[in-house]
Amino acid sequence: MSCLALGDSIALGLAAALHCHAIATKGIGPTEWNQKHPGPFSSDVVIISLASNDDSTKKVTLLETRSRIKSGIVVWVIPHRNAQVVRDTVPSGDLSVSFVPRADRVHPKSYQTLANSVRYTLRAKNIKYAGLLP
Repeated sequence: MSCLALGDSIALGLAAALHCHAIATKGIGPTEWNQKHPGPFSSDVVIISLASNDDSTKKVTLLETRSRIKSGIVVWVIPHRNAQVVRDTVPSGDLSVSFVPRADRVHPKSYQTLANSVRYTLRAKNIKYAGLLP
């Protein structure tokens, strides 16, 4: 079973906490990310963390990222910034998790807590993923 985190610095931190592979860049927004990483992407679990670094994030840009994922369960990280745009983007069947931000109001106070939220969300849907579930 495999896990892949796509996106920004939050994806990097979450990938480290979950022991997943990451295709992510610190400080990147979704438009630039999509230009840099055309995909397609495939993994048993794919985590998307984009929109924390771009005040002009649009639903269509995030859906472009989503369209490049060809298999697996998709979990969206709801950022503190642009939270409503991301919530409105999550397609039916995809999962989402949110977090308490640290003082910078961008990054999670705890990546381990966010990783546990991903695990809990997968468990709640009866998704067995040995690599993520202790």
